[in-house]
Amino acid sequence: MTAYAHHRTPRGLIAMCTLGLLLVSPLAKAAEGAKELIGVWRGTIGKTQVVACWDEYGGNYYRLHKPLRISLSAPEQENGPWIENMGIETTSAWHLENPLGNQLKGVWRKSDAGPKLPIRLSRTMRPAKHQQDERDCLFNSPLYDAFNAPRVAAQAIHGGEPIEFMGRSYRVIQAMGGNVASVELLGDEESISRANRLLRKSLIDDIGSYLSCEVFDPPQQGWFATKVKLRFWNEDWLSWSGHAEGHCGGAHPFFGSDTKTLDLRTGKEVNLWRWFKLVNKQQDNPEQVCEFVKDRCLPKKLAKRIRQTKPGLDDPECKSFDFLDAVDGGYSLGLNNKGLAFIPVLAEPSRIMRTCYASYTIPFADLPPYLNQSGQEAVNRILAAANKSATREIAPAASEANSESDAK
Repeated sequence: MTAYAHHRTPRGLIAMCTLGLLLVSPLAKAAEGAKELIGVWRGTIGKTQVVACWDEYGGNYYRLHKPLRISLSAPEQENGPWIENMGIETTSAWHLENPLGNQLKGVWRKSDAGPKLPIRLSRTMRPAKHQQDERDCLFNSPLYDAFNAPRVAAQAIHGGEPIEFMGRSYRVIQAMGGNVASVELLGDEESISRANRLLRKSLIDDIGSYLSCEVFDPPQQGWFATKVKLRFWNEDWLSWSGHAEGHCGGAHPFFGSDTKTLDLRTGKEVNLWRWFKLVNKQQDNPEQVCEFVKDRCLPKKLAKRIRQTKPGLDDPECKSFDFLDAVDGGYSLGLNNKGLAFIPVLAEPSRIMRTCYASYTIPFADLPPYLNQSGQEAVNRILAAANKSATREIAPAASEANSESDAK
């Protein structure tokens, strides 16, 4: 066996050699140049409105009228141009002067022989030095939020025609060519305004997700779509399901849904698990047990009742799936016009089934044995409102019948 001698090299010498290599390398020079540019910039290329962002890894920008992100690769030499979408489109480049405070000028060229357009930018946001870990244009950080905000705000939101649901009216609102959609409740009540603010915020977040959904580098628009469907609405409660699907890189597309319930009197989201007498209860956050641990928080009779219930399906083509066999993490909860819905939380291998929305509904009148005091009070209000509504519907019909009898 051959023996190898280990020669010790002084650490200081290694550090000095490494530093020397970094200082003379093009990447080091690019990194130094990028540090002066770190932040969000807004201005024009020619007459086109643009927003740009630099972090320690390089630059990105988009045109407000066409908000797909374009990458800017660092110069290979000092004072060299920043190249757009290096690797696919290498004909456009930014020739920048050194920034003067928060002002940046330069020239944009389609090619070496092409026309020149002036670049004029003003820095609108620069991360503080203590935000070292939050200096990223492409992932959740203050820099990312500031970079994306203008292109999200620039997107038009369109409203559809009124639709009737449980005696009330709403309309579908959408953006990004209909790929991102939600609902807007119609009415002047403050409770409706509060709900609409929450729904609108969710829509705006989805617009941001759509714009950030990119496949490959240089970036290309991925596939991303969302929608909202109302499930229950009376004067006290609003319940809806949100659905998202897409492919923004990675091995597989994704599908998912979640259900939210709002107390319209307070404008706050309600955790419906807190209406129940739970077997295994985690006082601070019961959904950690009830949504993600199969059946363990449900009373045995209720768990059995759910499994004996025929599922409600939005899509008849989903009836061939056995959701209760696939359920991995228990259930999420929502309201519908028949009762309280238990929606199976499906395991990752069941991603195809995630395009289906299945719910196992227990009628409101059958719930009291499983409810705590706050749950019973809430369900009693729902039943009382339903009876009141039914009485209002019966009264005109009875009056009309009496009129016909008198006429005879």
